[in-house]
Amino acid sequence: RPLLPRMNHISTPSVVSDDPISDRGRSILLIGVSGIGKTCLAAQFPSTYWIIDPLETGVYDLIDSGMVKISQDHVHTPFDNFNQLLAFNEQIMSNPKIIPSDVTTLVYESMSGMEKFCHETTCMQSFKNNWNDEVGGFMFFQKGYEIAANQYWIKLIKQQSKLRELGFNIIMTGHSDVKMMKNVTGLDFMYETSNCQTSTWKATHAYFENVFFYSMDVVSAKDNKMARGKASTYSRKLHMVKTPFHDAKNRCGIVDDLTIDGNPYESYLALCKASRWNSKTLRY
Repeated sequence: RPLLPRMNHISTPSVVSDDPISDRGRSILLIGVSGIGKTCLAAQFPSTYWIIDPLETGVYDLIDSGMVKISQDHVHTPFDNFNQLLAFNEQIMSNPKIIPSDVTTLVYESMSGMEKFCHETTCMQSFKNNWNDEVGGFMFFQKGYEIAANQYWIKLIKQQSKLRELGFNIIMTGHSDVKMMKNVTGLDFMYETSNCQTSTWKATHAYFENVFFYSMDVVSAKDNKMARGKASTYSRKLHMVKTPFHDAKNRCGIVDDLTIDGNPYESYLALCKASRWNSKTLRY
């Protein structure tokens, strides 16, 4: 389908192309445990505007402490429900001037809180606010989670895809969890994935261009007197390649995980170098 005219405030790619696909922004899902530094890293992306849920206000603390330099008019007041979030996205698509003109990156923080909003909206509109696990209830055979992902959450993901086509970079943060993976060829094993519902994760993982896991890789050892190992050293890593241990992916040709033990800006530059992105525009 034809793309809308490129907005003047969206930076052009370093190589001009007749193909409008080249003007699309990046879409990055950044998953990690609380406190690992997702918000600090996301704040390094170019000209960010923050769309946050009421329980994920860490960006305010980072602004207050001076750890990130983001003006208050680049952080939207938290929404009360999922429909408000969808309506705001529609407003940006129809009139980008409702947000500051220098914005090139939209940060959605976080996936976990927005999914909770989605479940509440689904329960109210499709189950008459019945959360029970009985027939007709949201929890009946987990039916509510499937409907939430496939009928409601997917609207948000498609909106983000359209915003990307307009030239915005899309960043969404989320919390990670360790879950059990069924293994048909041997023993089951543990792996790191998102803490959201499986149906939500499948819908989101499929649409995003890049899915990165921000984690600590710990080296541990034990002696004969210890029942368990003791951590000795660690490093911070962005896991960017799908493995049995991380449900990551990338579409920028990265074949190795990235060690990022520097400050947030240095980590951002290392990511851009590994991904071949222009650090000022996130274009190739």
